[in-house]
Amino acid sequence: GNPTRSIRIITNGINASQIIPLLSKIKNQVQYFTITVDGDREIHNLRRPFASGMGSFYATMESIKLIIQAGYYCVVRINIDSDNYDSIYTFCARISSLYKADQFCISLARVEDATKSDRVSVSMDKLTELYYSLKNIPSIVLDSNIPFIRWLIQNENEHDFVFRDHWETYCAPHCIKVYDVDGQAYWCNESMGNAFFLADT
Repeated sequence: GNPTRSIRIITNGINASQIIPLLSKIKNQVQYFTITVDGDREIHNLRRPFASGMGSFYATMESIKLIIQAGYYCVVRINIDSDNYDSIYTFCARISSLYKADQFCISLARVEDATKSDRVSVSMDKLTELYYSLKNIPSIVLDSNIPFIRWLIQNENEHDFVFRDHWETYCAPHCIKVYDVDGQAYWCNESMGNAFFLADT
């Protein structure tokens, strides 16, 4: 392979035992694996069964173990919605007790388009509450593709809640306002629904 090329592998988390042996010659080029878990055993099995109807949770967890044991970094992605929200903390606490902080991270994502799914999006208030709950789990490393949560992660050493002092790093309320269906104005689209970021009218 090309030694200057980095490889990121996204897998459903049930075939790591087959993939890992194939990577021996390019191991140094593999940046990380990404595996999606939908919460604790019950909800993951409900959403991701095998064709036989048997749940895939234990197979997924076994693949995460094999990936880490083989010396690869593992990103465990969780797509959060209203149905699995309450199971996220328990799952994250459990997996964080099994592995070291330099071996994996939890990547938080949000189910956004409810028109294409029967799952309901979680508000930014609830996601913020979840973030502050998760960050207290020993050894946990968090990542997110949600801009506001990513901002919180990057600024976790700041004093309390200082978003208003750092608005230029995230959005520009001096020239942008976003309105929801009720006519409420917010600083940017990612802050909609959070009263803390209501724009002055």
